[in-house]
Amino acid sequence: MFWLFAPIVSKLAVRPSPSQSELDAPIDTRVGRVQLVPGYFYKVSGVNQYFDFDTATGWITVRSTVDRERCNGSVDLLLVATPPSIVHVVVIVLDVNDHAPEFPVPFQNVSLVESSAIGTRIPLLPATDPDAGRNGTVVEYGIENTVDEFGLIYDDAGLLYLEVRLPLDRESKQLVTMNISAKDGGIPARTGYTTVYVEILDVNDNAPTFSSRELEAKWNGRPAPNTSRSADQQICSTISGLAATPIATLNATDADHGRNGEIIYSIPGAEREHFRIEGSQVFAQVRDKLRPLVWSQFCATTKC
Repeated sequence: MFWLFAPIVSKLAVRPSPSQSELDAPIDTRVGRVQLVPGYFYKVSGVNQYFDFDTATGWITVRSTVDRERCNGSVDLLLVATPPSIVHVVVIVLDVNDHAPEFPVPFQNVSLVESSAIGTRIPLLPATDPDAGRNGTVVEYGIENTVDEFGLIYDDAGLLYLEVRLPLDRESKQLVTMNISAKDGGIPARTGYTTVYVEILDVNDNAPTFSSRELEAKWNGRPAPNTSRSADQQICSTISGLAATPIATLNATDADHGRNGEIIYSIPGAEREHFRIEGSQVFAQVRDKLRPLVWSQFCATTKC
């Protein structure tokens, strides 16, 4: 013999009380009441960790803390009665704004070149919120500290971008740090944070500059004696058997970074016959002792 039971379905709702706890409804909170049939005996079937059922009155009360996100928004209770019948109770757990928006990482590192045009956008990792409805919707992003060079763009697809608002100059600022906030639509709203580090990459936008426009040196045409120099250094200061001696030291600087800021000195034109450069030192080369040497022009270029 088979018995076919048509289950009775009851739907109740419980809202965690913000006045008691932002996370959970208070213990023993009355959720709802099941209409009992006189003469029937009821019991809860299966595992039930959140709610108590009073078999005498039909009241369902909160047994332990209820988190909507953990129970996926509802809890099912199956009441089995004697004589045979089944009552299926669905407890709908209503959402409160108990979660702040959360970024996937506490820090984000991005980089872009200093020549980036205004309006250039770089994607950032957006925040998410496990709450439901407006409570779980990020409605506003902001930069908490004062940053003029960048702004935030948040589109309808949920994508977050960092946008260049002012021209960038690595020589004046190499790293920009921003504290980014994300606010949800709950009342009251909750806010989450992440820190974004923007590295400004160098481009070769600066020419080398000498410490002075003119450099004057006097030399009598003979190698200057230097007892502190080793024999190897004495040999290195002679080219093709012709005496050479340092007569000046060049000093140029470049505001760029890395190889863009490395300086190479050179002598343009025919003056290279009389002068040469090792590092930043200028050497005079004696080829004709009867011919006076004319001071040369020098230029500095960057290695890139």
